[in-house]
Amino acid sequence: MQIDSCFQGIFQTSPETYEEGWAVQVVLTEDEVAQLTAAYDPASSTSPSVTVCRPIVRAILDAIIARES
Repeated sequence: MQIDSCFQGIFQTSPETYEEGWAVQVVLTEDEVAQLTAAYDPASSTSPSVTVCRPIVRAILDAIIARES
């Protein structure tokens, strides 16, 4: 997984709303996508697990923090 780009701007956040926000492009290999989808159960509100989600969210937040500095 790699964060390919991260930038702040005005983005469409709903069909009729634009507001300030962040765009973060995450690049995943085919194997990573397979692992993530295998770990995901759309019927479960606690899926995927923290151990699956946390590395992705941390990479996104690290990119945003680095960009803000």
